[in-house]
Amino acid sequence: MNQTLRRPEINVVNVLIAACIAMYAVTKLFPTLYYQLLFWPPLAYLQPWRFVTAAFLHAGFMHLAFNLSFLYILGQLGKQVLSQLQMALLFFLCAWGGSLGTLLWARLTGNLVSTVGASGAVMGICAALFVCVKQVREVYVQLGALLAINLGIGFVIPGIAWHAHLGGAVIGLVMGLAFRWLAVTAARKGHEVLYTQGREQAAQTWRKISVGGTVGSSAIMALVLALLTWLCYQ
Repeated sequence: MNQTLRRPEINVVNVLIAACIAMYAVTKLFPTLYYQLLFWPPLAYLQPWRFVTAAFLHAGFMHLAFNLSFLYILGQLGKQVLSQLQMALLFFLCAWGGSLGTLLWARLTGNLVSTVGASGAVMGICAALFVCVKQVREVYVQLGALLAINLGIGFVIPGIAWHAHLGGAVIGLVMGLAFRWLAVTAARKGHEVLYTQGREQAAQTWRKISVGGTVGSSAIMALVLALLTWLCYQ
């Protein structure tokens, strides 16, 4: 019997969840690391890793459990409509966006706050999926409700960084629109090639547009985020 061995696909969301759990344990053992990685606007200019590393820190077990539960649920849906590469890029870009939201708030109001947690990244993934599943009415409504609740809760419960939630969600919406456009474009071009050159060429065309477009659109967003970050410190 011939058996085809396939390399197992990495589940990005599970890796991110494991990284958050590991970081929670490490920072309990080495508390000073927590303060070296959280997002604090005055320090982030010279220590830019804080824009992203803060997403892997959590203020307590309940904070960790809530964010990771939400991330896991979104990951189950995400793997049906987005690639693993897109999910990974979304997490990091939206984490940056969440920290940028906090930075913008500090810049506008002078109210300096430190932030930790994957909430901004998770909200961004939720917003991106909200855009991508628009044709599936039931899921679309459920994601919309989750977005509204989680964006609104920061204005009701003190201590929640609503500006980080909003920043991550905005980046997620923009990237969701880009990924949805890429999916439509790749499918259309793939079908065109299928009827003229065959299945293999169609698959290659689809992959080229999908992967290339994902990397390109994410690179553009990273440049936009970098520019906005720079402007905030001017």
